[in-house]
Amino acid sequence: MEINPELLRKYHQGLCTPAEQAAVRQWLESAEFEAHDDRPSENEPIAGFEIWTRLDHQIGENSRFDSEPDLPETPGGNRLLSYLSAAMVVLAVGAAFYYLTQKRAVNAVAHHKTSLQPTLITVRTRAGEVRKHYLPDGSTVTLNASSQLSYPALFNDTLRKVELSGQAFFEVARDTTHPFEIQFSGYVTRVLGTSFDLKAYAGEPASLLVREGKVRFSSHSQSVLVTRGQAVLASGLQLAKTEVQNGIAGAWMDQKLVFNNEPLSEIARDISRWYGVEVEIRNPETGAHLYKGKFQNPSLKALLDDLGYVLNFRYEIREKKVVIY
Repeated sequence: MEINPELLRKYHQGLCTPAEQAAVRQWLESAEFEAHDDRPSENEPIAGFEIWTRLDHQIGENSRFDSEPDLPETPGGNRLLSYLSAAMVVLAVGAAFYYLTQKRAVNAVAHHKTSLQPTLITVRTRAGEVRKHYLPDGSTVTLNASSQLSYPALFNDTLRKVELSGQAFFEVARDTTHPFEIQFSGYVTRVLGTSFDLKAYAGEPASLLVREGKVRFSSHSQSVLVTRGQAVLASGLQLAKTEVQNGIAGAWMDQKLVFNNEPLSEIARDISRWYGVEVEIRNPETGAHLYKGKFQNPSLKALLDDLGYVLNFRYEIREKKVVIY
């Protein structure tokens, strides 16, 4: 049964049918009001609630008074009482409906805000895992081991923006009106359509290798344009651009490990992610030695044997841990 001003007025005047009276009492005692007993929301008016939580009690009091013997009343007193009763009904009905109207408006706004928030999709890879993923715009992203990519289910009208932690090879669908932007480790890359290898693991220097097209790589204070066959290494706010050999960008997608004059300490991080093991280098001087070479899907032992021979170190494999002496 719908609760409206006419029904509330009849209820106060004692003119409701038993069914109407039960419906009004149920409405007054509903959880919609009980939820506000302790701390009414700052976004919802409480005037109507405060009046109506007392209205039923007041009517109950009037019912008790009606059962007592009638007392002499003056015509002026009766008229004043009638005015006061009418005023109370008007005020109570108006306040209650103001409360209900405002509550519906607040709920509608909250629902609208929630519906406007984009759904965020996150893709992750474990150690030793490589995964290809397709974005809503037709772009392809291949994630390397221990990486994470986040993006909205639908890109907005002006920008295709994603976030990366780890390493990924991007093949961006060309769209000159909607730039493709990647945020990572405090840096930003922006393209219109190209393919490139981006490495941005937390706590490590970030690097970008471009296979096709052009990529704008920016820090807070510097920006460089990287083209095919070029790479940029970011350390802090410093960006260093270099030339690279063909075939290096994205080589890991073909089960190739490529090291280009990298210190053993950084190679150890790649070994850890590639094979899912912990690597400990006991001697810091050994960790600073540089290595350059390529491997095609080597076993962990074959890789360590080759590195140990060139860099002159010994190692020990203890289940999921490698110790280098």
